[in-house]
Formats: sequence, C-alpha cells, structure tokens
Amino acid sequence: MAVLKRYFWNWFIWWTQGLNTLLAGSPDESTSSRAYRLRERIFWRQLHGLINFLFRDKVHCRDAYYIEAAKLEGWNRHKG
Repeated sequence: MAVLKRYFWNWFIWWTQGLNTLLAGSPDESTSSRAYRLRERIFWRQLHGLINFLFRDKVHCRDAYYIEAAKLEGWNRHKG
C-alpha cells in the first residue's frame, strides 16, 4: 500500500510542478510554494487563498514554500 501511496504522491508533485511551469514558473517549484512566495500580487494572493481553502489548511502554501526552501538549501550545500 505504501508503494501505491508514493506513486500517487509522485503524480501529484508532477502535476503541481507542471502547472507552475505552464504559468511561466520554475519546473522545480510547486504551485503552492510559488503562490505563497508571490502572495503580494493579486493573482497569486487569490490562488494562495484558493489552494489553502481546497486543502482545508490555512498554512498549506506557506509550508510548501518552506519545504522548497529547505530542499534548495540542501542542494546548495551539496554542490559545495
């Protein structure tokens, strides 16, 4: 069952990064992370609110942003 759960999680990640790419963003950033990062702009503020509402989590986008930032920090340390 864990394998199936991971499979669908990977599809979700692919989808959200693909959507962000279609919106002229980085293919390695989720739409949620970008919505939080750019929440001062009207479109992204509205999308930020919608995503948080859909996930029933007031801090979903913020958490996604910090997860992305931690991955980037780890990658930068790895590149050395």
